[in-house]
Amino acid sequence: MCDRATQLADKIINLLERLSLDDIYVRIIMSIARSENGCLSLRGLSRAVSMSPKNVKKYVIKLEKLGLVRVEQPHEKLMLIYLDSSIGWLRDLISK
Repeated sequence: MCDRATQLADKIINLLERLSLDDIYVRIIMSIARSENGCLSLRGLSRAVSMSPKNVKKYVIKLEKLGLVRVEQPHEKLMLIYLDSSIGWLRDLISK
């Protein structure tokens, strides 16, 4: 049973990775899920998805409105982006 669950998880991750090639929203979510600390700065996320911070910020704001990411701004020039707890399971799924 455990082997079957692992195979299913691998298939889901593979599907998400293929979808992320064309969809910037999925690329952003997958990049955050893969991050070491569970969050990325706007600049770090921009590097991960190969897009300017200004453009990435627009997508992050939309994802925040949808309740998929959480944004903290501890400093005027620093924006930290986390996965929302509702999809925190994705981080666990990818790390396995």
